[in-house]
Amino acid sequence: MVRLTRLEDELAADTRGERRDACLASLRPAEAESAGAAEPGRAATMELDAARRAAMEVIERLWARYHNRL
Repeated sequence: MVRLTRLEDELAADTRGERRDACLASLRPAEAESAGAAEPGRAATMELDAARRAAMEVIERLWARYHNRL
């Protein structure tokens, strides 16, 4: 399997899931950010939430693939 990015290299080497967990934590919105979403910026917040979920899914899938957990 060919890895194309540094993230893939890091996830492939991450046998205990620590790097995966750190990546996922960095993508989770802060409590104040998610609770304080006002109406004018809500559309942008929803788009950002969707992008975060997609990125988190990619990270989880890549890690699972490299560690035979799919």
